[in-house]
Amino acid sequence: MSLLDIHHLLILMTIVICTVVVVRFGKQKRGAAVIPKLLAGILLGSEVVLILIAIRQGIWSYRWALPLHLCDLAVFGVVLALLYPISLIGEMSYFWVVGGSIPAVLTPDIVVTFPNPFYFLFFLTHGGAIVSVFYLVASRTIILSWNSLRRVWIITHLYAGFIAVFNTTFGTNYLYLCERPDQFSPLDYLGPWPIYLIGLEILFIISLFLSYSIYQIIHPRKC
Repeated sequence: MSLLDIHHLLILMTIVICTVVVVRFGKQKRGAAVIPKLLAGILLGSEVVLILIAIRQGIWSYRWALPLHLCDLAVFGVVLALLYPISLIGEMSYFWVVGGSIPAVLTPDIVVTFPNPFYFLFFLTHGGAIVSVFYLVASRTIILSWNSLRRVWIITHLYAGFIAVFNTTFGTNYLYLCERPDQFSPLDYLGPWPIYLIGLEILFIISLFLSYSIYQIIHPRKC
C-alpha cells in the first residue's frame, strides 16, 4: 500500500478523533458500563473475521497469521483489560500498543490496498487497540509507575526469547527477529540483520520511556 495516501490519512484522522473522544468519556466516567464491552466486541470481532476471511480465501498460514506479534498480543491484552482489569496485563498492553500498534498504523506492513477487507481489518484491529488502551488509561483502569517499565521490559524479552526459538524451529519471522518487514518501517534505517536487532532494542527502550511520558501527560503526577 502507499503510505499517507488519502485513505491512509483519513483512517489516521479517524483513529485520532476516536481516541480524543474516548479519553474525554474515560475521564468523565460516562458510559463506563457500555464502552468497554463495545470496544472489546469490536476488537474480538475484527480478529475473528480476519481469520475467517483468510481461511476462506485459502491464504491463512502459520508463517504469518498466528497471533504472535506484540500487536496481536496487545489486542488480546486490551480485551482482557477492558473486561477483567488486571494490572500487569494492562501495563503490558499499554506499552505494546503505544510502542507497537501506533507505529504499525503509521507504517503498516501490509501489501493490500483500499478497499480490500484486510486493509480495513488491519486498521480496525490496530486502531481499535489504540483507542481502547487510551480509554483504559483515561478511566484509570490502567495505572502505571516507573516499575511498570522494568516489568514490561523483562516480560517482553522473555517472550522474544520464546519467539526466537519458535522462528528458528518453524522458519517464521514473528517480531521481525529474523529480517525486516517487507514494507517500509523505521527498521529500514537500522542496518542489516543481525545489527538492526541492536537498534531494535534501543527503539524499544525509547518507546518505553516515550509511552510513560504520554501517560504522565494524561495523568500528571501530583507533587
